[in-house]
Amino acid sequence: MQNLSSTYADDIARHSEIRVPAGRSRTAFIDARDIGAVAATVLTEPGHDRKAYTLSGEQSLSYTDVAQIMSRVLGRPITYTHPTEHEHLAQLAADGRPADYIAVQKMIYRVVRLNASAAPNRSIRRLTGSPATRFDRFVADHRDLWEPRAS
Repeated sequence: MQNLSSTYADDIARHSEIRVPAGRSRTAFIDARDIGAVAATVLTEPGHDRKAYTLSGEQSLSYTDVAQIMSRVLGRPITYTHPTEHEHLAQLAADGRPADYIAVQKMIYRVVRLNASAAPNRSIRRLTGSPATRFDRFVADHRDLWEPRAS
């Protein structure tokens, strides 16, 4: 979730647009606060030695879903535009992003388009006793990051 409140926050605030090459893929977005809660649990409670957990959110959302939820919570239209990988990487280069950043973006969205992070699970709920943060709650909690600003 934090990619939307950091990496893409400026585009969303300035242009009301999420522009990533994710196509129609889905992602079980996870809030870093939930990861922190899991870390606190497994580091302070017994029974977690030598165990590994796959964490994800409990909602599998497309970027179209993300834009619709953001539109509803923020009270203005947010659109999802899905450029091709080539277009996205070329724009990053034109924006002056370093080569290693561009390479990471390329890898991230190839994985996303394979739906490798699409499956939701309840690991956060099982480990912490609380459900994973819903995307609409995340947007409401961080709405000031996407407030419109001049281009």
